[in-house]
Amino acid sequence: MNTKNDSIVNQMYWDDGYEKQQLEVASENDPIRKLIMKYIPRGGGGGIEIGAYPCRYLAIFGELGYTLNGIDTTEKIESNELKDWIKQNNWNYEILRKINFLDFKTDKKFDIVCSFGFIEHFEKWDEIIRKHAVLVKEGGYLILSTPNFAGLLQRILHVLTDIYNYKRHIIQSMNPKKWMDVLGKNYKIIYIGYFDSFMFWVGDQKRNIIQKLIVKCFSVLGKILKKFPNCGVYSPFCGLIVKKLS
Repeated sequence: MNTKNDSIVNQMYWDDGYEKQQLEVASENDPIRKLIMKYIPRGGGGGIEIGAYPCRYLAIFGELGYTLNGIDTTEKIESNELKDWIKQNNWNYEILRKINFLDFKTDKKFDIVCSFGFIEHFEKWDEIIRKHAVLVKEGGYLILSTPNFAGLLQRILHVLTDIYNYKRHIIQSMNPKKWMDVLGKNYKIIYIGYFDSFMFWVGDQKRNIIQKLIVKCFSVLGKILKKFPNCGVYSPFCGLIVKKLS
């Protein structure tokens, strides 16, 4: 049984998803890639992603010149396949380790500490953020991002048509202002907010005719909403980039 410190999603769920994924860098159109490329400078230090596999975002930091480090709870994070892929792209790596983040200990500090779609799977998500922050060196960057299921429209749609996926997330955690409250004043905000135009995706589950109709309708209406500015009500992601002052 999970404790409140553990992820509310079991490893089998993640492993099933990993079997469908390939090692590849996030595409040029990926909204998280765009955020990273806009705000993070090229560097020669080290970056670590928490919950890294399949490393499509970690790889971006390889392109930017950082040495790659990643931890996850899947055996694939230590695989020769991953290491060979990193070498083939002429990137450097140091730590690639299968371990629960709560058990991860190191004296090393990093220029980049990041996670994407990670903290929202923990009831004590504030403790998870603090553990991220400990790893950031002075002058380094902390990057956090989650889906925005807390936005009014996104929340309604997921509750109505995607409840099993919705319940795999701690909705209260999806608020970058709360993340700053956890971090305190020792960080300079580089970016905070909700990003990308409207997008709505659902997990695998059986749906009745009405639910299928709602999903289909919003796949059409989404083309209209995409024309409007980013908004906490319907934007699919929220994120935070901060620089550690001391």
